[in-house]
Amino acid sequence: MPASPWPTPRSVRQAAELHALLTTSGRLLHPPSAAHLFNALTNSLSPSEPRHLRYALSLFDRMPHPTTFLFDTALRACFRAHAGDEPIVLYRRMRRADVLTDSFTFHFLFKCCSSARTYAPLCRMLHAACLRTMLPSAAPLVANPLIHMYAELGLADDARRAFGEITMKDAVSWTMVIGGLAKMGFLDEARKLLVQAPERNVISWTSLIAAYSRAGRAAEAVYCFNSMLSDGIAPDEVTVIGVLSACGQLKDLDLGRSLHLMVKEKRMSMTTNLVVALIDMYAKCGCILRAQDVFDAVGRGQQPQPWNAIIDGYCKVGNVDVARLLFDQMDTRDVITFNSMITGYIHSGRLRDALLLFMQMRRHSLRADNFTLVSLLTACASLGALPQGRALHACIEQRLVEEDTYLGTALLDMYLKCGRVNEATIIFQRMDVRDVRTWTVMIAGLAFNGMGKAALEHFCWMKRDGLRPNSVTYIAVLNLLGRSGLLDEAMDLLQMMPMEPNAVIWGSILSACRVHKEHCPSSKMLQSIF
Repeated sequence: MPASPWPTPRSVRQAAELHALLTTSGRLLHPPSAAHLFNALTNSLSPSEPRHLRYALSLFDRMPHPTTFLFDTALRACFRAHAGDEPIVLYRRMRRADVLTDSFTFHFLFKCCSSARTYAPLCRMLHAACLRTMLPSAAPLVANPLIHMYAELGLADDARRAFGEITMKDAVSWTMVIGGLAKMGFLDEARKLLVQAPERNVISWTSLIAAYSRAGRAAEAVYCFNSMLSDGIAPDEVTVIGVLSACGQLKDLDLGRSLHLMVKEKRMSMTTNLVVALIDMYAKCGCILRAQDVFDAVGRGQQPQPWNAIIDGYCKVGNVDVARLLFDQMDTRDVITFNSMITGYIHSGRLRDALLLFMQMRRHSLRADNFTLVSLLTACASLGALPQGRALHACIEQRLVEEDTYLGTALLDMYLKCGRVNEATIIFQRMDVRDVRTWTVMIAGLAFNGMGKAALEHFCWMKRDGLRPNSVTYIAVLNLLGRSGLLDEAMDLLQMMPMEPNAVIWGSILSACRVHKEHCPSSKMLQSIF
């Protein structure tokens, strides 16, 4: 773009002043002047101020004949401001106006689609359009954000295909596909690609290490870390965080300590995430006092994350009173803080304290996550605490019960174990999706409440709906048949089971035989137990 005689704004306010100057001078519709203003304005945008993007796009809308460069500039602004569907609107407008696309057009489009989680068919349409324009789609400028887009959307086959289309793969291309496949759970494939890569870097190794840690494959995360060191690549803070997570899972205190020493020796930046990882590692390795030392040294700031980590650590070792002291010292508590403390109370058998804290959380206008709600409902079910369970139910949106199978099943279980079959039945009927566990809880609950016929009916309905009962379902039904003296029916069901009967199942049959004075069908039964 040619040099402009107008000053270059450095902020949105300065851009607005230039806008006023161009308007009063009659130069706003002069293409070079308008382009200069628009370009400067988009460079000043902040993602936290969506009205600034609307201001920039309103200026863009008044341009009579925007060029490819200006469309690309608008797309770049949309990416920076996380503008949702706006990039697609711009692209369609670009096509209608017969404005030529270039590599930068698709570069920013693919980036926008990654951040906006655009649906898959549209992404594939853009990919096809990129190929049709006869652009060098294999060039890293376009291909790398394309791989990233598919990876962010969980489209592994598309990411592989995009990677395969690149004729000249650079280090970023390899890193994108390795990190993307690792994030999607294709860990072994990502590892093979990392071995094949002509150049390995800290980002690709770190992506794989973090993915192994997230997947609970901690030993492999540590192996990759050692391989990375053998490659002569120095870890950064993000790498250390991934390995510390693996140390916590393995309870490998020695490696955790050596990583902490490395952080000190290399004077790595003690970011909030790194502090949390150190506290979490020491707590999981059983060194809660060492975790407290880290917290006291660098964690007592305004950020809630280190506080949450140390509170969770104390809760996990059963010291909920110290956790509560720390909880009460916090200036700002978030949902995670309350959830950790509530879960700690539940695991310590202090349901009343957990419920009181839940009510306090509600007064702070914070919503417990579904995991905490399920934990509270499970505790109410095990204690037969119907009033508390009903109070929880009153706090839960009906929509969540209907849509979240896990939460709905926990509520169902609570009412059944508290003897409230009618209320449980209403919840069961309102659930949008019922999985095997939901049906099993309903069948076992009906049997527990002496409603054997209804339990057997639900067992038949479950199979009619195409769901395969699991071993827990069969145990519930066999117990019911056994208690009812229906040994022949129980043996028939036993023979129809798709899995081999285990000791628990045979134990149920044997108990029924003893109660009803029946003999075991054969010696094979005893052999199966052992």
